[in-house]
Formats: sequence, structure tokens, C-alpha cells
Amino acid sequence: MADVLEELRQDGLALNFSSALVPPDYVVPREPPAGETLDRLRGVLADAGLELRPAPGGRSWLVVAARRDRVLRGRVFSTGRKRPIGGARVSLIAAHVQDGRTLETRSRPDGTFRFDGLDGRLYVLQIEAIGFTSREHAPVTAASAGFPLAISLVPLPRFAAEITVTPGEHSLVSSAGDGAFRLDREQVGVVPSYGGDLTRVLGSVPGITAPDNSAALSIRGSEAADVAFVLDGLELYEPFHLADFQSPFSFIDSNRVESVDVLAGGFPAEFGDRHGGFIAVDTLQPLETAETQIRVGTLNSAVSHAAPLSRGSLSVSARRWYPDAVRESTELGDDELNPEFSDAYLRYTTHLSPETYLSAHLLFAQDTVDAVEPDGNEEVRADNESVYAWVRSWTRWSDKLFSETVFSAGQLRRLREGISEPEDDPIRVRDQRRVYFCGLRHDVRRQNSPRNLTKGGVEVRPLDARYSYASELPGARQQIALEPDGTSFSAYLSHRASVSPSLALELGMRWDDQNFAGAAQWSPRLNGVWRKGSQELRFAFGHYFQSQRIYELPLEDGQTSFFAPERSVQVDLSYRRGWSNGLQFRADAYRRRITDVQPRFENVFNPLELFPETESDRNLIAPESARTEGVELSLQAPSDRSWTWWLSYAWSRSRDRIAGHDVPRSQDQPHTLKLALARQRGPWSVALTGTAHSGWPTVPAEVVQLAGGPELRLGPRNSIRHPTYVRVDGKLAYALTVRNTALSFELEVLNLADRQNVCCVDEIELGFDGSGNPFLIRDVDTWLGITPSFSLRISF
Repeated sequence: MADVLEELRQDGLALNFSSALVPPDYVVPREPPAGETLDRLRGVLADAGLELRPAPGGRSWLVVAARRDRVLRGRVFSTGRKRPIGGARVSLIAAHVQDGRTLETRSRPDGTFRFDGLDGRLYVLQIEAIGFTSREHAPVTAASAGFPLAISLVPLPRFAAEITVTPGEHSLVSSAGDGAFRLDREQVGVVPSYGGDLTRVLGSVPGITAPDNSAALSIRGSEAADVAFVLDGLELYEPFHLADFQSPFSFIDSNRVESVDVLAGGFPAEFGDRHGGFIAVDTLQPLETAETQIRVGTLNSAVSHAAPLSRGSLSVSARRWYPDAVRESTELGDDELNPEFSDAYLRYTTHLSPETYLSAHLLFAQDTVDAVEPDGNEEVRADNESVYAWVRSWTRWSDKLFSETVFSAGQLRRLREGISEPEDDPIRVRDQRRVYFCGLRHDVRRQNSPRNLTKGGVEVRPLDARYSYASELPGARQQIALEPDGTSFSAYLSHRASVSPSLALELGMRWDDQNFAGAAQWSPRLNGVWRKGSQELRFAFGHYFQSQRIYELPLEDGQTSFFAPERSVQVDLSYRRGWSNGLQFRADAYRRRITDVQPRFENVFNPLELFPETESDRNLIAPESARTEGVELSLQAPSDRSWTWWLSYAWSRSRDRIAGHDVPRSQDQPHTLKLALARQRGPWSVALTGTAHSGWPTVPAEVVQLAGGPELRLGPRNSIRHPTYVRVDGKLAYALTVRNTALSFELEVLNLADRQNVCCVDEIELGFDGSGNPFLIRDVDTWLGITPSFSLRISF
């Protein structure tokens, strides 16, 4: 800012200001608003808690602190994991010894601190926290209230709480672990994300795969159901819209996200009951000024409001999606699908005391679909609703003891009814299910010493489900009703120790029990990290279990009892290397063997049907075991430059063991190459992302001559592959500020080259030429063609 003011001076504006009010290192947070010179200057000063006043005589201008309550605010976080530091001692010491004034406070559990009632004198800010090097900030004044200070502390080399021991962790946005694959919020904003959906951004992470028309992700060859989504401390059981139609979008808006951590393997003991991966999302917490945002686009519209409060903050957002957004992506044609869906999220935070921080959350999602299959008589009506409510609190009992508690409740409701016609015989189907849940989770962390950390926790989740399924053929009727209920219990304990400046280990044990399924499991875990200079090696070994959730019973396929939990044994290695220019290299290797694999049902050909359980190509897949393994290589440029890029390659293999043979899973993807390139300059930003991978496996077919005539015969399951998949997406954005209103225009184009990537086989049948010779007719479908979308965002 000082440079801006000096330039105005040189341009002839009589301007007087003090370096005490305008620190030399203060950066203007946004482009000056359009308008006259003085109006633009007032807008810049307002962001810094300053204002412009005429000097005595009226021939010059003075930069002074704005007339407001004199407050100094800020947040303390770690340079390593970017985590907030609670309990840090924050001191304000008068810059001049003769003033003799010192103020002191403690940072709250979310890292924030605040000083009220300051006068106009200069202060030196000192921050101290256990396990971190102390820091002294340049002189500050109450004028700093306009922009909360962000204070980062460097962890001591052997501080156990700041050592990341999870080898499979990829961190996005702002909460990255040391040397992790990293995207900050600016990068997330420029990456094409298809309607602002978070899962489209996550597709950039090595090891993550998903079809074009689904937000349900596969991590390292896992099933989509093996991956857990955690939003602000609560796992969302089914976080997708249109769950009966391949889940094209999630409930999570990437525009409201502050941080995302992707754990692909080597999970510590606090993560349980899923063995495919964890995606932990934290939403934005407003710390500066109130902001209202309106976004209108061709895919969806959204409105949000976030504001800091005297003792916390409030944020609320809502999205409404348009039917046209999903017609092509669900392959049901142009006019036959009429979906309506929306979601809303509210978060309120408050500081009950300097030691206790509490947040309340409410998530609501609803979708309705009326569909008629083209060229047929099939029709369906689906109506889904999800409600989650939870309260989360953090308490600092002492400098060494912290706890977190989450109480939750909610329900899931699904209705699917209509007519199926698989073999020209109409079948009327009605499928209704409702799940009620509540839960209490309590976690404790004790910093025994800077080199030793102990963690433990318990969770109790009472669950109640109600299923009703009926299918009716002409003259025949089948009806099943179930009302399972029970409780899921879990507990864990782990200890992390910094054995030396180069080596840290974490040993943990987890216990899970689901009494409605009659199963209990013990899961030992070992994680570690070895560091030397800019290199580190992380490793993990453990047992992981995954139960069949009470809402996952496939009643439509005749399954009326719960399967035993799956068990996997995993080994993960991760090597990371950084250079002085900011370039980061990472190599991961993993192997996972799964036993007690739960049977599942899949359709051989087109995976999307209105009632897949009634189709003749519906198969039961009952593996004896399964195995996934792979190697991931990634290279990433530093994110603090105008050019941003990253490149990754993954080799992987995902196999089911069936009848003594290894069969590729439907999401098996041996070779994957991903590239992202973004450029931001002034108000313009442009980004390109590219993905190329092996075609997904499918079933071969051939014509065989039999005594009764030619016949269509299917080959071994998933023994051939579709053609190689290649897609390039682009995004162009322009942002400007008009007075106190920020405008942003975004144009996204998916599949810029309009490549016809084969997704699946819709139908295989016999045909005959003019001479009566049989031949094979294979009707294939493709993923999204070129798909442009436009949005306008207004913030004020």
C-alpha cells in the first residue's frame, strides 16, 4: 500500500501518512475500485481500516485511522500443516518503553485472537506456543483492525503434533501437510470444476478416478462406497444428489471450501469403518468483513452470506440446480429427464470462552426426478431428501490437553417408483427407505511433551432403518419389508513420538462394533516418517475394516441380511523431495489386500438403468478376495507464482479374485496421466486440465454357430477394454471491482476437443446381412461431449 500512496504523491496528490499506520509490508488485498482518484483511494484505505481526511487549511489530505472501535484481530497457525494453533500466548507490548503498557491474551481453539479498546499508540506483537519457535511481529496499531493479522509459527523439528505420518495424504487448498500435493484456494478457483462441484477439483489428485457423469469417487481402485466424505467434522453418509442415477453432483460447493484433505491410504487410528479413503472438508470461516455473494450460471445458481460476529461468525449458502445441467450427463436423453435438486448449508460459530469454541451446522439436500426412457415405456419417479444437524466444540483444558466433541442427528429418505420393461413385460416397482441416525463422538489429544503426543476417542451412533420394496409382474407380486436397528460403537488410542530429529512413529489401535450386524473388529496401525533435509519418507502398515452400513442393504436384489465387514491389510510408502525453487516431487507406492469381500451387484452393459435390478444383465459379483496396488508419481510447481502447474502419472491394478482367477474391477485403470496448467495475471485467469487413462474394462461378445443356429455368447467378465480415454478442459475468468462490489465472469468448457470417449455398451445383439449371415451389433454410449457453461458472480 505504501507504494500506491507514494505513486499518488508523485502524480501530484498532496498526501500525508505515517509508516505506523501503513506498514511497508502491507499488501493491498484487491484491485482498487473504479472511479475518480479519491474514490479509488478511499476504497483501498477502507480495506485497511483507514480513511482520508482533509488537512487543516484544506490543501492536502491526511491518512488516519477510521473512527471505529479500536480492535486488533488475528489468527495463529502453523507453517507446516497450516493448522490453527489454540492456546498460544499473544502479547501486545508498547513499542516505546516509557509507555509501559502490556496486554496479553490466548488464541482460541480455532487460532483466532482479539484485543479490544486499544488506543492509538504503537505495539509490538509477540506470539509463543508450545512446540513452536516464538515470533515477534513488526509494530502494529489499532488501525490493523481492518485486516486480521495472519501469524504463522514454525514448528520445532521434534514437535510430534506437527509431524504428518500419513503417507497417503494429499492436501488441497490451505491445510496442506509438509511436502504434500497442494492446491491453494486461488488454484481451486481457476480449475474447471463443472458447476463449482468439489469432486471435480479432487479429480486432479493422483489415484482418484471417477466417470464423467458421477461425483462418487474411487480412490486407488476402491469402490465408491469405500470412500468417506467428512464435512466440518461429520461423516456424510450419502453426500450426492440423484443417488439412484449415478450421483452426478455432491452436496459440497467448492466456492465455500477453506481446506480439503484427501487420505488415500495409511490411515491413523482415528479414521475407521472405511478402507478406501477419506475426504475431509472444512468450510470457510469469515474473519474479516461481511460478504454476500450471488452466483448465476447455466448449471446452477447460488447465494451465500458470511459475516464475522462479536464472538464468532455466521455463514449460510444455498444452491439450486437446473434440469438441463444433468440431462446429457445421465444419458437419458434431452427431454425425458426432469430433475430438480438443491442444497443448503448453515454454519454458526461462537466462542463460549477463551478456552471453548463451538460451532453449529445444518445441511439440507433435496432432489426429485421424473424420467421416461426414450423409445420405451419405462418411467420412474425418484424423491430423495437428506438432513444433517450437528454441534461441534473444541476445548483447551490446559496448555497440553485439548478435546473435540461432535453431537449429530439426521435422516435420509429415498423413494423410487415406476415401471420397468426389461423383456417387454412391464414390472411395477416401488422402493422406499428411510434412515434415522444420531451420534456422539469425543476425541482427546494430550501433548505429553514436545516430542510425545497421545490421542484417543470414542463414538456411539444409534441407527434405525426402514425398508420397503415391492415389484409386481402381471399376475405375480413380491414384497419385502425390513426394519433393522442397532448401534455402531468405536474407540481408538494412539501414541506419536519423535524418536529423533529425523524419525517419528505413531502406534495405534482401533476397535469397532456394529451390533445390528453382529460384528466387532480390532485394527492395529503403525505410521512413521523419516526426514533428512528436504527429503522425507513416510510409511504405514495396518489392518482396516469396513462394515456394511445400515442404509446400504441391497433389498432390491433380494439381500435381507448384513454381510460380515470387509478386512484389508495395507502397506503404504511415500517419498517426497523439495528444491529451493519450490518444485516438489512425490512418489507413492501402495498395496492393499481385501478379504471377506462383500458381494455386490453390477449390470454387465449400460450401468445406468431406471431399475437396474430388473435388467437381464444384472450379475452378482462375489469375490473370494480382492487386491489393489500401484505407483503414483507427481511433480508440482510452487503455488505462489502467477504460473501454476502440476503433472502426475499413476500405474495401478485393481483385481477381484473370483473362482480362482483374477478379474479386473470395473474401475480398474492401469495407466493414468494428469496435467494442470493455470495462469493468473491481473484480473484475468486461464486454466487447462488434461486427463488420459486406459479405457475401462468391459465384457467381450462373439457370434457362435450352434446346431440350432447362430447365438450370441458373452466372453469372460472385464476381459477387454474400451478405447483410451482423453479429455481436456478449459476455464477463462475475469474479475473486477466496482466501488465495493466485486464481479467475476467465468467460462468453463469441458472436453474442449469434443472427443467421443466410450463409456459403456448400451446393448449387444445379433444382426443379419442381406445373405442371412449373422454379425454382432454393439451399441455403445459415450461420455460428455463438448460442454460449455457460464457463470457470473457478484460479491458485496
